[in-house]
Amino acid sequence: MKKNYLFAIIALTSLLSQAATEGRWTYTTDGRSAIVTKYTPPVDLLAWAQSHPGEWPKMFVDSMPATLGGKPVMAIGDGAFENVVGLVALELPPTIHSIGARAFYNCIPLNGRLDLRQVMEIGDSAFCNTSDPEFYFQAQPGALQIGKGAFITTNNPNGLDVDAMEALMSVFWGDDDPFEPDDPDEVAGIGSIMVPFYMLDAYKMNFAASEDAPFYYHAYDECIYGVEYAQDNVVYKAEGLWDGQPGQWSLVNGYWANGEVTIPDELHNAPVNEIPDDAFLLIDPATAALLGCGNVSNTRLTDINLGANISIIFDNAFFGCTGLTKLDLKDTYEVCSFAFANCNNIKEIHLRRPAGDCYLNQLCFADIDLGAYWLYMMGSYMPITPEPAMPDLGKVIPATVYVPKGELQNYIDWHAYESDYEGEPDGPLYAFYKAGRLLEEGDTPHPGTRGDLTGDGAVDVDDMNIVINMMLHKADPTQAADINGDGVVDIDDMNIIINIMVHKE
Repeated sequence: MKKNYLFAIIALTSLLSQAATEGRWTYTTDGRSAIVTKYTPPVDLLAWAQSHPGEWPKMFVDSMPATLGGKPVMAIGDGAFENVVGLVALELPPTIHSIGARAFYNCIPLNGRLDLRQVMEIGDSAFCNTSDPEFYFQAQPGALQIGKGAFITTNNPNGLDVDAMEALMSVFWGDDDPFEPDDPDEVAGIGSIMVPFYMLDAYKMNFAASEDAPFYYHAYDECIYGVEYAQDNVVYKAEGLWDGQPGQWSLVNGYWANGEVTIPDELHNAPVNEIPDDAFLLIDPATAALLGCGNVSNTRLTDINLGANISIIFDNAFFGCTGLTKLDLKDTYEVCSFAFANCNNIKEIHLRRPAGDCYLNQLCFADIDLGAYWLYMMGSYMPITPEPAMPDLGKVIPATVYVPKGELQNYIDWHAYESDYEGEPDGPLYAFYKAGRLLEEGDTPHPGTRGDLTGDGAVDVDDMNIVINMMLHKADPTQAADINGDGVVDIDDMNIIINIMVHKE
């Protein structure tokens, strides 16, 4: 009987340690947790680069599941992502506590943010020869164990097919120079190491004491940034930190932000005064469009409360944040190109500064097709077949823009300037004004926008003809034409159009 029990225990131990696969993830489990042992990318880009010389490869982003086999994923095993090519960014679950040796060795072009807040152990050469990721740590430096060479890169293919690597890298970076794996100039630390502001000195003392320390290159090249990990997964970087106290703070990224986010006025007695390019993007839009990464914006952000000291919002900062429904720019002086483009669910925009002190880039509120636009822009020096048609850059989000009392005409004059191409006004607020959606605080949208089925900014006989054709079944009915919302397009809807035309409604 004891012998049977022994066999049962051996069989159970073998079963628990046996590798299993779910989708792209191979793992083992000890009965309590899972360990990722191998990642299989969706496409073999090295083989692809060899068979498609001179063509742009399709990179990808991915998200590691929080559970595998019904168990929480708590570790990434040795070499799990080694030699994976094409992975741009990876979102890790907060359950990860350990990352094995060479786990991401030669994982190219991994350059997104890796949130390692819960990680307590990183093995030797774990991130050696990745591209340029951002690492964020929150564990106490005394408890965080980091292996030798964990963040050093040598750009050595180390067993990869060199011809394939050369083909891939020359396509990805546009580099015509020969690939030099032994070039000493390419030996450096990789990425940016971000730690909580109050732990900065402790990290430098613990990990940057000598050339053998894993953070040595980062510390002395000033790549360890003092940051405050604020609420809602938004990261801020201090400027002037190396002089002692920070002179100001910039929002580094918020692309993991979720729900309502409030940007503080100050951090450590210094103002938070800008939101930089692509702050809420997982990857820059031009690269994302070309690499086919799909939806790259933070769609989980539902509300942004800008701090009182935010003076400028840079290019693409909130590009594609479709979860936003209201925007209050407070005392912001400048909103740059495409800052809120593709935020097509915003219904209200509040501008608080006088028109002469509020610079709005012509395309800051543009609602255009992200991929088509950037592919078009890149088409001048990157072969794209077929070349997409240029989208309508004048299309704007369906919002109402409110300005300070007494400033309406100033905003019209200041921001509805003439086009360089046709001589017609096409400033950032002109389309809002034309549609009757540029208003002063306290006013309500003009009812004339209701029933504008042609989208020309006016309710007229053209809109009435559309309703008539739908009533006579000469055109398919649309929801917009059912103005009274009773489910049919009929004489009642036509009467509403007429009343709006004669200003009775």
